[in-house]
Amino acid sequence: MRTVIRPALVIAVALATELVAQPCRADEETSEAGKLADEGAQALARHHFQTAVQRFRLAEMLSPSPAHALGLARAEAGINHVVAAKR
Repeated sequence: MRTVIRPALVIAVALATELVAQPCRADEETSEAGKLADEGAQALARHHFQTAVQRFRLAEMLSPSPAHALGLARAEAGINHVVAAKR
C-alpha cells in the first residue's frame, strides 16, 4: 500500500509545483514587457522610431496591452508606416 501512495504523492507535488510556477513566468513576462515598453517610449521621445517599433512589438508579444499597441502605432507612424499604425 505504501508503494502506491508514494508515486501518487510525487505526482501531486509535481503538479502543484508546476501550477505555482506558471504565475511566476507570467509575472516575469509582464515585467520584461514593461521594461521593453519603457525603452520603446524613450526611443520614441528621441525620434528613434525603428528602435521604438522593435521594443513595442516585443512588449506586445510578451504581454498584449492597449498601451503597447498605442506606442507601436505611434512608432509606426513616425517611420511613415501609416497603414500599420492604423491597425
